[in-house]
Amino acid sequence: MQLIEETMPQENLEQLINKALNFYIKQNLSENLKEELRIGAIKRAKRDLQLAEEWYELEE
Repeated sequence: MQLIEETMPQENLEQLINKALNFYIKQNLSENLKEELRIGAIKRAKRDLQLAEEWYELEE
């Protein structure tokens, strides 16, 4: 960190830190959302299959 502080102007360093934090937050939100969607899909799989089977029977 000291090397970065010595070689970068303060304004650029603040921008770098801001971008890094935004990237980190977005990545974590994205990973959490993917996991929540996966868990939700697993929980609803039986219900969704039953609905699909009912609709299939109605179309026959």
